[in-house]
Amino acid sequence: MAERQDKERGKALLIVRIIQILRRESDEAHPVSQQRILELLAERYGMTVDRKSIRRNLLRLAQAGFPVYSREGTRRIRGRTEAVSLGWYWKHAVSGADAGLLEDALQFSPLPALRVRQLAEKLKRFSSRHGRSGAVQAKNLPRPDAQALAERQKETAALLTAAIAEKKKILCWTDHFEADGKWHHDRTGTGEERRLKLNPYALFAACGQYVLLANPDGEETARLYRLSRLSGVELTDEAARPQKSVDALEGGLAASAYLDAAETVYLEPPARCTLDMQPETLTSLAETFGKRARVLSATINSVQAEVEAAPGAVAAWALPLGGRVKVTGPPHLVRAMKDTAAALARLYGGGV
Repeated sequence: MAERQDKERGKALLIVRIIQILRRESDEAHPVSQQRILELLAERYGMTVDRKSIRRNLLRLAQAGFPVYSREGTRRIRGRTEAVSLGWYWKHAVSGADAGLLEDALQFSPLPALRVRQLAEKLKRFSSRHGRSGAVQAKNLPRPDAQALAERQKETAALLTAAIAEKKKILCWTDHFEADGKWHHDRTGTGEERRLKLNPYALFAACGQYVLLANPDGEETARLYRLSRLSGVELTDEAARPQKSVDALEGGLAASAYLDAAETVYLEPPARCTLDMQPETLTSLAETFGKRARVLSATINSVQAEVEAAPGAVAAWALPLGGRVKVTGPPHLVRAMKDTAAALARLYGGGV
């Protein structure tokens, strides 16, 4: 009785070892022969079996629905053409090429470096060792608050996804950042908080931001809304206006027609940069630098703030805002801004 049980356990273990070998050593581009499976069984697990047992178990796995396949060929024996197996492989849910693309996506993700490594290790379990050859090993450097920003937007993004799928209108507030360090609802010209009713059509994700393309109810335009500026989003029971009926969208939807995402890496250490700016630029400052930006003092017409960031990044942010932002430190950045302003004035005929 005990001998029979040992034999049955040996048969079951043999199938498990064959699966392990196929999963690690093979894929569609790299089948393994029955002879190679025999060798690996002996080398790794100390198991000695005959070729017929290997083939019998491979066929059983395939018949049982496991993703085990044989690459077939033909050969002539005594004038007859016969089918012959050129090797066996495990058809992975994630191909080698797909695994490479997913690893690349992880390298450029906003996740912390430790989390990226953990997910990359998990990914390896879904492809053969061949799919990982030539993989790039780099430390990702996400924006410091990228994950927190994504988390804050996730609930709103899920609600908007449902609204778009169900073709329902939404109600929401649009917000702006003020010198008290808080977000406030936008107001109408008469001072009342302005709540919007929107027909949502598409949700885009780029550079750690979600962006909604929607039609303001009662208008013929299509506008973009950053989810970081939306709050109090509610799904209504009112059917959304058909997209094709909106003048601005009658030609269809194409992300490239509405968005242009670009990011730059600044190859310099961060520094404490101080700014004298108009209050309306605070929202852009908060969105761009997150918790790295801090308000130092404020009046009705002016805000003094500081940012711990690469000076080049601060300059790139401040320049398009023209006369609404003045860089006041550090000295080398102030000089660089003056030189840039003078060069622009000469280029555009400012007479400097």
